[in-house]
Amino acid sequence: MSYGIALTGLGVLTCAVTWKSYRHGERWAWFALLVAGLTVYFEGTLVNLSVGGPLIYVILFIIFAFAIYLPAREILSKDAGERGTSQKL
Repeated sequence: MSYGIALTGLGVLTCAVTWKSYRHGERWAWFALLVAGLTVYFEGTLVNLSVGGPLIYVILFIIFAFAIYLPAREILSKDAGERGTSQKL
């Protein structure tokens, strides 16, 4: 039960980061999603592979890795003057 509550909380925080900061291309949001995704999917992949479980976590991990890789170059190559809060109005 507590694992489900923790995953629900992680899902809510991931949605909040994605909804605001990640859409604006802020670097910290990309790193936050990377760490959160690796924590969830890598742990699930290791557990399922070690006990012979279904390969769904492996498939989800591959989809996550591809999805986080696609915008990485654009987000991480931005100059400090082009990011989020430092833009001039």
